[in-house]
Amino acid sequence: MKLETAERLSSKDVTEEELINAFQDDAARGEFIILSQSDQVFIQAAGEYDDPYLVEYRDGDDEHHFYAANDLPKERVQQLFIQYLAGNPSWHTDIEWIKQEKKPWWKFW
Repeated sequence: MKLETAERLSSKDVTEEELINAFQDDAARGEFIILSQSDQVFIQAAGEYDDPYLVEYRDGDDEHHFYAANDLPKERVQQLFIQYLAGNPSWHTDIEWIKQEKKPWWKFW
């Protein structure tokens, strides 16, 4: 899987250790982190330091795009990302997800 962050961290074949290091190094990670299997299959989070994080995932198309019902602490987001990387389905079942509704183009601003 591919790891990308807002700042300088990235890896085309990320390891669990690299993923944990990305969560621990707030300055190197920046305000977002993405773990992707492909352009349309990923989990991502936005947040900084120990503030709550927004989390969403996409599984191929707009019909399979969801966000977490609640903001999550960084430690919980890290755990979700590790589960996702390992192929452990509990990342998907342990929290509540809400379907991302597609907005008409005129509602983007």
